[in-house]
Amino acid sequence: MALRRFLALERKLDKQPDLMEQYSQFFREYEQLGHMREIVEAPNKDPGSVFYLPHHCVLRPSSTATKLRVVFDGSAKTSTGVSINDALMTGPTVQNDLTAILLRFRGFQYVFTLDIPKMFRQVIVHPEDTKYQRIFWRYNRNDQLTVQELLTVTYGLGPFPFQVTMALKQAANDYQDEFPRAAEVELLSKLQTTPPRRQ
Repeated sequence: MALRRFLALERKLDKQPDLMEQYSQFFREYEQLGHMREIVEAPNKDPGSVFYLPHHCVLRPSSTATKLRVVFDGSAKTSTGVSINDALMTGPTVQNDLTAILLRFRGFQYVFTLDIPKMFRQVIVHPEDTKYQRIFWRYNRNDQLTVQELLTVTYGLGPFPFQVTMALKQAANDYQDEFPRAAEVELLSKLQTTPPRRQ
């Protein structure tokens, strides 16, 4: 299924060179940052021991940072009628309620927000589990088709919001002696469900 979808995607990209270049650039960056690696597959007698993710792109012309994002389709059904998302545990919601966050903004005269670049891809997946995040890819139709393993938390898989939020909370806990003020912000975000009164 993943191979069939990749070949269909490749035919589509052949007709849109600009889109192909953006798609290729996305994966070049993935490689350069060490977020995926090419593997040489050995004969496998257990087909359920690895998984191949189909992928496609989402265009966001209004974005100033990333106009194209590749999405990995963890909800795609295999020949068994089951997707990898069907088999994965998503985990509970651990991030704060959006309403509570917005209400807290009203308790301060000044506030600021920040963005963690490529937040999902800052969290490494255990090496034993990267075999469930394989994809097909090549930069040119004349190249040999390669199998790549995605090494970080992958956008499109059900558990990714839980994984990255828990990693952030765990980092605050692990490094609170080294970065006490950052850890304090994380602690306050857990305890404070209503904004404080202005002094």
